[in-house]
Amino acid sequence: MTLAETNRLVARLGGYLGRVQDGEPGAESLGIGLRRLADRVWGWRLHQEGFPSHVSRSK
Repeated sequence: MTLAETNRLVARLGGYLGRVQDGEPGAESLGIGLRRLADRVWGWRLHQEGFPSHVSRSK
């Protein structure tokens, strides 16, 4: 995977549609995408560690 492909994937998380007329993703869509990616990584890590015992689960 190239850096350009990675940028487009991150930008898609930030709302970039990638249509032909859209051009390259901008700073805003990349920034939003990076924040969303960080949230997903954080969620994945929590999932891997298991649910904390001190937090009650709602059913």
